[in-house]
Amino acid sequence: MTANVPAPCDHDVDILDPEDGIVDPRLSDRDIAFCHLFMSNGGDATAAALSCGYPPARATTFGLSLLERPEISGYISALWRDEARASGITATTLIRQVRELAFGNIDDHVEKVVGDSGFVTIRLRNDVPRAKMAAVKSITVKETPGKFGVSRTVSVVLHDPMKPLMLLMTLLGITPKPQPVDAGGPVNPMAEFEQYSLEELEALAKKRGLPL
Repeated sequence: MTANVPAPCDHDVDILDPEDGIVDPRLSDRDIAFCHLFMSNGGDATAAALSCGYPPARATTFGLSLLERPEISGYISALWRDEARASGITATTLIRQVRELAFGNIDDHVEKVVGDSGFVTIRLRNDVPRAKMAAVKSITVKETPGKFGVSRTVSVVLHDPMKPLMLLMTLLGITPKPQPVDAGGPVNPMAEFEQYSLEELEALAKKRGLPL
């Protein structure tokens, strides 16, 4: 069932040049719709597969299988290149941002402070580099009146890196592999991504023709 799948023309496919090999003849209309949906939702292969009519129980499997196909990842890279040209973003910027999200740690944003009485408090750091702040989704402060004054609870929530990580790995042609747990563990994009240095990721981007 593909009746509810948006037509490729809804996404300005005309900006792509078939003569450059960007539109692969192996791609069906459903494949192309999946690529656009994957791009528009920021890297959620499961949601894109569901929107393309794949069965809910196997949407994740189908989504990851589609990303493994070179013509699929190549088309997604072509879409991103066109967006990058229009917005001025570079693959280097995207790689650095995703690395900050993927390797972000709550300790980058809070610190333990031991008072004279030995009482330990947690407070926000005031020396967090601007680049690391991109990993922060929200910071909330809750004040609670008490017998000895007002206590403050600080909550720092970091962004989930999985969607942008999957998008970047697809752009670079990196296929997450199942982890060897018993007969076959779940796909762990983070484990695959951690194997690459910044220089290696930029080299892959250059090889794929992404603007640096």
